Amino acid sequence: MTPFNAPRDPVAARELFVRMRFAETGGRPVCPKCNCDAVYTYKARDIYKCKACDRQFSPTSGTPWGYRKLPYDKIIFMLARFCEEADGLSAVSLADSLGIEYKTAFVWLHKFRDAISTFAQSRELTGEVEIDGGEFGGFIRPKNVKKERQDHRKFPYRASDRTMIAVVAKSRDGPIQTWVAKHESHPRPQIDEALAHDAVLFTDKAASWNQFRGKRKLLQVNHSVSYATPEACTNGAESLIRTIRAVEDTHRHIVQNYFDLYAADAGWRVEFGRTKGKKKERVGSLMAAMSNPGRSGLVGYFQGRKRLCRYVGQDGEIGGWRPPTREERDNARRAKGKEVRSGPLRPHRQMRNWSEGFTFIDAAAFTEAPTSVPDGPGVYIVLLKNAKQMLDQAGFIESATRPLWTHGGYQHIYTGESYGLRTRLTEHLTGSSEGASLRQTLLALHREGAVGAANVIAADDRDLTEDGLTAWLKEEVVIGYKPSAHVRDYEADILNWTASPLNIARRAANPFADTIKELRERLRREVIAHWKPLQSRSLKQVRR
Repeated sequence: MTPFNAPRDPVAARELFVRMRFAETGGRPVCPKCNCDAVYTYKARDIYKCKACDRQFSPTSGTPWGYRKLPYDKIIFMLARFCEEADGLSAVSLADSLGIEYKTAFVWLHKFRDAISTFAQSRELTGEVEIDGGEFGGFIRPKNVKKERQDHRKFPYRASDRTMIAVVAKSRDGPIQTWVAKHESHPRPQIDEALAHDAVLFTDKAASWNQFRGKRKLLQVNHSVSYATPEACTNGAESLIRTIRAVEDTHRHIVQNYFDLYAADAGWRVEFGRTKGKKKERVGSLMAAMSNPGRSGLVGYFQGRKRLCRYVGQDGEIGGWRPPTREERDNARRAKGKEVRSGPLRPHRQMRNWSEGFTFIDAAAFTEAPTSVPDGPGVYIVLLKNAKQMLDQAGFIESATRPLWTHGGYQHIYTGESYGLRTRLTEHLTGSSEGASLRQTLLALHREGAVGAANVIAADDRDLTEDGLTAWLKEEVVIGYKPSAHVRDYEADILNWTASPLNIARRAANPFADTIKELRERLRREVIAHWKPLQSRSLKQVRR
């Protein structure tokens, strides 16, 4: 069965599902309670009734297929798609193929992997068995600038609390089992239990496997000398680990809570390999795994019952595990007497040359020739003549660590960043007070008398108010700009070194910021709310 020949008719798909679900009895439904195959059928409903115990059941009752809402044709197609893909099937691709929600595809794929994992753990490893382990996770993204990068493969950059080891045991002519642990030696009790009494082990020279010596026949290869020898070879297990790594390319991101399921999925696909004969067995193997009695561990996932990773601890016991939260990591550091820094994980990069490279221009000169400023990414500052008097009257207190930046008799009052400098500065100097926070703040200060300018009147007439504020800005303001691709970093550097008093959104709460917020709220409520909306352009103006 492939996605191309899977039945599209719901009735035919149900008949095929019943034959596959009850393959052991030749397609005859069997009661999940008493295993009796003498049942009544209903014409109006998709259920059966056992003649022995009078129990009613459906083809999906008592199995991981239970609680399904998808029709049988979509279930058959989903089963075929999952078995057809060689390197795994992503939830996004399945959702697009079936026309269903991503959540539905996500849960069903994890139900398949959970059933595969449970089925694999119940099988015995016989014959020649290769064992190896691979490290996954714990990667920290390097910095963008090359000269600031560190080798994150070394301590302390490696995030060891998020690193997992996938231990694989691959029978050369049979089943495959996988475990997840912190060290490849932890699953030794599970490996010993899964091995047949006459199994022959092939490992590398790691000390983790020396405990099998004397109990079983153990052949080892020293990888520091050669990849393989005529006596020992672990290439099959290493190929399986590479397959698990290839799964990351298909799914893009694997949450650690489900890493054991993805490892089991990769082992299942390797066992039922790429050859035509093996691929035919995939559907039957998956159907047998999904037909085992019992509910799936993924039932109720999106109702809050989240799954934990099946994790082998240091004591050899299997339990549930999840990645530690930020709060748990901080508490662990405090318990060891280490300092915990609040805020971002990486410290802020402070640039002492933050004031260099700016080009200054009068507001009047900019409004006459806006093309003098590039319309690309960068940071900008607004400097005001005699700003000290306005700030003192509004209650601003200058800090010794963040003094006011003064340039040619003008004081720095505002900092901004934009990917279109010319557009943003035009909005500040000649735009509307409804869209530019700086204009709104200055208009609120004018209204309260903090700025002595007679031609700026906050009135109900929008044009009169905006024209007066624009004329005042042309006379009193100087702007500085600096093109840069790292706009957020440069803005953060400037705000860290200088006061920039009218930037109240990214500052800690203080009386001056509270006063500005109150003045702006009063302006919006008593003045701007009475303005007439701007007239939109007519159809004749828009069309060419």
